Amino acid sequence: MTEILPVICLGLFLLIALWDAISLRIPLTLSFPLLILCSLEAVWRANDFLVLGLAPLGFFFLTFVRWITHGGLGLGDALLSMAMILFLGFYGWLWAIGLACALGIGYGVVMRIRTDASPRLPFAPFLWGGTVVVYFFL
Repeated sequence: MTEILPVICLGLFLLIALWDAISLRIPLTLSFPLLILCSLEAVWRANDFLVLGLAPLGFFFLTFVRWITHGGLGLGDALLSMAMILFLGFYGWLWAIGLACALGIGYGVVMRIRTDASPRLPFAPFLWGGTVVVYFFL
């Protein structure tokens, strides 16, 4: 059970990232099961009940960024951030968010130069990329 749960979490996260890349929307019908699975993983991994208390921090952080950017990020991204903090722990989440932001900014700059317009970018694929890198390499 402990080996399959992270694979299911990462697979569901990948499905959400692909959905966001195609439609620029994150469905709640996929986000809430991911939150539940990541909560189970956090408790199963190391009886880490503290991270359950820290999980809303990820949601509020990206909700604050959404408020600052006047809706640049969606609430689906904030829910994915909450799932990330459950899945990776607090320090892993910090690394993954930093990496996701760097990847997103780099891609956004390249797209801005190539298209000479301000494109709408899905952020979930970058969140997934940061999560995968941190999970497997840190």
